[in-house]
Amino acid sequence: MLSRWCLLVLVQLSSASGAGASSAALKQAGASSADGSVSGEALQQVMRTGHIAHREQDSKTHLAGLASAVEKAFAELDKNSDGRIEKSEAFTKDEPKKEHSADDVFVQRQGGLWMTRRQELLWAFADTDADGNLSLDEFRVFHHPELHSTSEAGEKKLHKFLAGVLLARADKDGDGKVSWAEFSARKEVERELYNWHKDGAKHGPVSERKAHAENARKQEKLDFENEGDVDGDGNLDIDELTRMIGKQQNLNFDLDHRQAMRELDADGDGTISTAEAANADKVLEPLKHLHLYFRRSEL
Repeated sequence: MLSRWCLLVLVQLSSASGAGASSAALKQAGASSADGSVSGEALQQVMRTGHIAHREQDSKTHLAGLASAVEKAFAELDKNSDGRIEKSEAFTKDEPKKEHSADDVFVQRQGGLWMTRRQELLWAFADTDADGNLSLDEFRVFHHPELHSTSEAGEKKLHKFLAGVLLARADKDGDGKVSWAEFSARKEVERELYNWHKDGAKHGPVSERKAHAENARKQEKLDFENEGDVDGDGNLDIDELTRMIGKQQNLNFDLDHRQAMRELDADGDGTISTAEAANADKVLEPLKHLHLYFRRSEL
C-alpha cells in the first residue's frame, strides 16, 4: 500500500493567504442555511475543498520536478516512437528471480520489468481510454498515481486500485474476497518486507518492536471488523476493502475535522453560528495545520 499521501500537506499558497480566509470560507458555507450557521457536514466539505487545494498545489510542484525524468523514461520505453507504450515494450515476458520469496517481483531487468498483478492493475488504472496502451499523459499517471488523484473522485479511484492490489496479494483461495486469516497473513508479510515491526529507521529494543507489531495487529483487526466488514460475513470484498482503505487514508483528515468542530463550536450545540464563524480566524490562526484547510484559491 502506498504511504498515506492524503494527509494534509502544509504548504504556503500564493493566493488566499491573507487574513480572513477562515471566516470567509465559513460564511460561504453558511450562505445556504436560513440562519447562516454551518453544520458539521458543511464544515467537513469546506475543509475537504481546502485539503484538496493544498494537495493539488503540492502535486503540481512534485510533478514539475519529475517531468523530465518521466518523459525520458517514456521515450526509452516507446521503442517504435509511435507516442504510446505497449505492454510488450514496457514489460518482459519471463518472470525474473524473486528478491524475496514473499515479495511481488519489481526487479529491473534487461528489456524491462516483469508485469506483476500490481502492475496489471496500475496499468488499467492509468489507461484512461482503455485502449491497452499508455500515452505520455497516461504514463505520468502510471509513474506516480498518487500525484494524479487530487480530487474526491480521484481519491476514490485510487482507493479502489489499492484495494485491488491488496485483494490480489491476500486472496489465497481465489474466492474474490479476503478473510481475516488471509488479511492478517498478508499484513504479517508486509511487516517483514517493509520493516513495519521496527521503530523508525533503526531497530528498536525487541520488546518495543514486538509491542509495535502487536498494536498494529490489534488496529488491523478493529479496522477489518468495524470499517471493512459491513455485511458481517467475515470477509471483505472489493467494495468493502475500498471503503476501509478510504477510511484509513483519510484518518488524519477526520481527526482534524473533529478538532476544528470542537474549536469553532464554542457553545457545543453541534453547529457553527454566524458569530462563531466570524471568530474563526482568531480561533484557528494559532492552530496552523487547521487554519490552512480554509485557505483556498477561490476565496
